Amino acid sequence: MGLQEYTTALNAKLEKARDAYYKKGEPVMSDAEYDAQEKELADIISANPQLKVFAPVLHTVGSDVTASGRVKHSRPMLSIENKYTVDDFVEWAKKIWAGYPDAKFCLEPKFDGVSVELRYRHGKLHQAVSRGTGSEGEDCTLQVMAIKSIPKTVPNSFPNVFDIRGEMVMRNDTLERLNAEAQKYGGKIYQSTRNLTAGTMKKQDAKIVASRDLEYRPWEVTGSDLNDSGFARLDMLVDAGFVAPLGELVEDEASLRAVLAKKLKERTTKLRDILSLETDGVVIKVDSNALRTQLGVASKYTNWQTCFKPQSASGTTYLRSIEWQVGRTGKLSPVAECDPVILASAKVEHASLNNISWIKEKGLKLGAKVEMLRSGDVIPQIVRVIDEGDDEIIPPTKCPECAGKVVEMDEGGVGIIQHFCTNQACPGILRGYLAFIGSRDVLEIDGLGPEAARTLVKEEGIHDLAGLFNFYNRCQDKRLSMDTNKEFIAYARMIGFDATLPKMLDSLEKAKTAPWERWIKALGIPMIGETHGKALVTFFKLTPESFKDLWQITQNLEENKIEGIGPQKIKALSEWGANPDNKVLCLSLFNLGVRPTPPETPKIVAGAPLSGIIFCITGEFDEDRNSLIKKLVSLGAESKTGVTKKINLLIVGDDAGKTKLTKAAELGIKQVGKDWLVKTLSDSGIKMSQNNFVPEQA
Repeated sequence: MGLQEYTTALNAKLEKARDAYYKKGEPVMSDAEYDAQEKELADIISANPQLKVFAPVLHTVGSDVTASGRVKHSRPMLSIENKYTVDDFVEWAKKIWAGYPDAKFCLEPKFDGVSVELRYRHGKLHQAVSRGTGSEGEDCTLQVMAIKSIPKTVPNSFPNVFDIRGEMVMRNDTLERLNAEAQKYGGKIYQSTRNLTAGTMKKQDAKIVASRDLEYRPWEVTGSDLNDSGFARLDMLVDAGFVAPLGELVEDEASLRAVLAKKLKERTTKLRDILSLETDGVVIKVDSNALRTQLGVASKYTNWQTCFKPQSASGTTYLRSIEWQVGRTGKLSPVAECDPVILASAKVEHASLNNISWIKEKGLKLGAKVEMLRSGDVIPQIVRVIDEGDDEIIPPTKCPECAGKVVEMDEGGVGIIQHFCTNQACPGILRGYLAFIGSRDVLEIDGLGPEAARTLVKEEGIHDLAGLFNFYNRCQDKRLSMDTNKEFIAYARMIGFDATLPKMLDSLEKAKTAPWERWIKALGIPMIGETHGKALVTFFKLTPESFKDLWQITQNLEENKIEGIGPQKIKALSEWGANPDNKVLCLSLFNLGVRPTPPETPKIVAGAPLSGIIFCITGEFDEDRNSLIKKLVSLGAESKTGVTKKINLLIVGDDAGKTKLTKAAELGIKQVGKDWLVKTLSDSGIKMSQNNFVPEQA
């Protein structure tokens, strides 16, 4: 696997972890593990800037998952950068003090919940919006209106227009009560308050939301005619019925260290023991809103605040065995099984390991005495080998799932050894594959997660997409033969599913006409993703009827004909199409009703003011790049993904790729920035804020 493929794979892993946290409220890796792998990805991009396009997770916030309608944030709702030592935390503040000696900071707990923006207009709660992508979120007004702890009106003394940002949280004792009720009636048991809070904020039944006693903890207020002090603004909210802020102001290093120590102690003595609330760190933020504006924001983080995340309780234990788990690509991931140890009030027996190279680098052996860290109170890691033990850890030569052949690969060509199962019919690979195609950025099939995938593979014997849609036909026939939905849900449970099966079937029906590029991604062609799919669709002018011939189309590619598809990808496409199994798959899916939808052709604005312009965009903008491309194409321009002699304009945003800038300069290509973009669109009556684009004539 080359460095580009490794970068793509690492980015996909981080995106999956991010979506699991934001969409499902069910973290699949610890904060420390995520941060370490994010840093690894950032280091790769720093050394190889040409690979930046393959690491979009480094420049996105939260999750792109929305449900009930997207709402644009008036300004980005960004993440907070983390610090993991007290000295790093203090050093961050000292750097700001160096430029602004009179700056004050507010220290407050960072609650472990769901971020929500409340919009008040003329004394009334007007709208509530989740964080979402950071630039736009879900409209969750329905849910917020059902939460008793959020005031629906404010006093006349408040500004007519202001917004509050804060964290939706749940008390531990509320979680215990709800789990006790669920256990009594056979319902789902939740493992954390954060998980249940996230799930509750997606409920459409206001009675359910109201019954779960969510609380709102404000952390920022914006609007006109407000005190410059961020802390004073939060304190003002008490008059409207919000909870009192828990922050404290500091003016120098001594008071900063003292208040930080106090806040860390309060995490257990007050917040957890008395208020029954979970926190995962302490936030420090510049108190002056004027200075916040001056310091500004980066592509992903705000520059005027950071968070100290203490490395939670560690302890020693012994490594007894290794379990090798198989993923979608066939990669075998080692998981440590250890003697039980209590860390941060939880019994821990497992820890994730990276790969055999990491294991050898640590000197880790079976029977080793190790230090385990439960960072972020979630998933533990082995951070140190105290006694390396006796027996070497030997990777399997046969897959633990299917006994198939295992091969060893130097992933990325940098000495990172990984092991892969070569049997494409391996149950572990199939489970991962089905869960992958069910994800939102592929075919978006509700309910098709890891558990459903396990049942489909084990109980239904499904091994490919055709099998999945045959399963749909069988279940849909059964569903239509029954008198009530309740009767069908009983049938679903009998065959190993739950009440979400009807949603899965509805999603499968909808997936038959999913966009062409997503179907190409779903087919799992090596090295071919959604971007390449779009290029293929455009080049061959694929129609819904073309699906049955895709196996043949992929064998007739010529080099340098399709943008972004070079010799290696042509070879991968050709080999995929030449495989007789894939011919059968395309024909089977076509006969099962799969008719992918071609991309919409933007309506060209009268006069086509950009006719003849062939452009490439690099860097970040306030608006989604795909949306901007559609707008420019509607004005007659043509879009390209790379800088070549074919383009005559490079549009440059923030944090632009150095490789593209350098190449454009070498080729003498004209470069323009945001000002040009805003003016060009404005002159044609198009606003940059309209992500859901409908061209308007001036």
